[in-house]
Amino acid sequence: MHKHLLCLLLSCTFLLPASKAQLISYEKIESYSTDQIRNLARSFSVPNGLINFEYAIDTYKILYNTVGPNGDTVLASGAYLVPVNTTCSLPTITYQHGTTTRKSNVPSRRNAEYSINLFYATGGYFVSLPDYIGLGDSPGLHPYVHSDSEANSVIDLLRAGKEMVAELEAKQSDDLFLFGYSQGGHATAAAQKKIQEELSDEFTIAASNPMAGPYDLAGAQTDVILLDEPYPTPAYLPYFILAYLEIYPDLLPFTVDEVFAAPYNTSLPPLFDGSLSLDQIGAQMPAVPNQILTTSFLDSFKLNLDHPMRIALARNALLDWAPSAPTRLTHCMGDDQVPFENSVVAKSSFESNGATQVELLDLGNSDHVDCARLALISGIAYFNRFYVGDNGIALADTTIVKATDLNSMDGSITVSISGGSGDISYLWSTGETTASISGLAAGTYTVTVSDPDACSKEFSFELEALNTTGTGDPSLAPSRLFPNPTNDLLTIEWTAPGEATLRLMNTNGQSLLEQTIDLRSTKQLSLGELPQGMYWLEIQQEGKRWVEKVILW
Repeated sequence: MHKHLLCLLLSCTFLLPASKAQLISYEKIESYSTDQIRNLARSFSVPNGLINFEYAIDTYKILYNTVGPNGDTVLASGAYLVPVNTTCSLPTITYQHGTTTRKSNVPSRRNAEYSINLFYATGGYFVSLPDYIGLGDSPGLHPYVHSDSEANSVIDLLRAGKEMVAELEAKQSDDLFLFGYSQGGHATAAAQKKIQEELSDEFTIAASNPMAGPYDLAGAQTDVILLDEPYPTPAYLPYFILAYLEIYPDLLPFTVDEVFAAPYNTSLPPLFDGSLSLDQIGAQMPAVPNQILTTSFLDSFKLNLDHPMRIALARNALLDWAPSAPTRLTHCMGDDQVPFENSVVAKSSFESNGATQVELLDLGNSDHVDCARLALISGIAYFNRFYVGDNGIALADTTIVKATDLNSMDGSITVSISGGSGDISYLWSTGETTASISGLAAGTYTVTVSDPDACSKEFSFELEALNTTGTGDPSLAPSRLFPNPTNDLLTIEWTAPGEATLRLMNTNGQSLLEQTIDLRSTKQLSLGELPQGMYWLEIQQEGKRWVEKVILW
């Protein structure tokens, strides 16, 4: 275990210069095989085909230094997921978890959100999972929805993780992806904003996916909590009030007795000691959250748009900026805790400020809890749109010359590759080892591209014929061939006399089926057990030949 324990033991209070060493220590938590992750994905009902189970994963707990709300250095903890046995440089994801009041309900203690992120890591990502200040091993009250300290805890774990990865001698690319749900959506936007505005020379954001976050803190989010109506998670209200009273003593010179009505002025604060869940705290509150507030404080908070608490909330809203990286806001219209309006207002504000790569994905009428699974799983496909692993090996350009017809071998494919750590080598499905291959019939061809680090990536190409109907001697052409495409049975009818040889071939020319047939009859082939794709149907009779394309879907 790597150790930088002097600062931890002496409780240092110096200020951290940007991008300096943040790592205190790390230790392995667990190792997961791809089969274990695959079984875990089944238990979460992840759709088949969504996850690429490519890497086994080692997980680590990290202790690190970060900067608290008042600019002082504080201890923080988090989890870090590392793909195993990689030779290629892989990108990094940082995931920000949702609201919790229990210190142990965090990624470094293997909560549910830790498990879900294994699905991202196995596809070829390092994953950074901050616990946040005041949670996990970090002392004190969590500075709830305080954007700057959220961003600091995210960024400094990324730095600490980079130090650890270097010591593990793994390879990490510069590409960074950010996502998080609920409070994690807010923390994701906070970190993205700070990186874009202050640290663009240190981090390269490939894409960001804030989910169901309270971005409009002083507006849509506060208004719903202050309604004279029951609210599903009443503990949100005292959580941010207690945090802000501690963070902003000059702006908010209120005592607990001036804010909270009896008996909540004495009963509520001790509940936020990190041992209880949101639901346990909420069970000791009225269903209508604003009933915990004194009448004078509530009336002023509701009616005065310049109330100091609204000013504090506005300082932590995340509307007044324009994301420059591709950004998708994911939310459910039916969210009963964080109103969908937060995402609508955020998208509108971003675009008004000049953003051009922001989209909003509405996942439907699920409530806040049920929406979480949908959102977190949807993020995998979104990030894969921008994924560049394998040392950045990518297809820069392709030139394909089609074959004249289905019976000709005059097509060609030429590829141009970017990225990689040096000279690129090629291995085609035809066995050739150059960037260009020729003399090709219509069909599917693949090339595996490798660099000196043994990083490789496979690309597949469909070479078509200019004449895509059947070709050859028309006397052997079927009078009817249906349905084509088919998913199982293929019916073929002829009117020509005599016997012939029927063959079904894959695009590499391998014979899969061969029969002697009577051309005066109807023939039915069962193809349901073959893989989906393109095949050739060939009819031969006394030196004559007819070839036709068949599609199986």
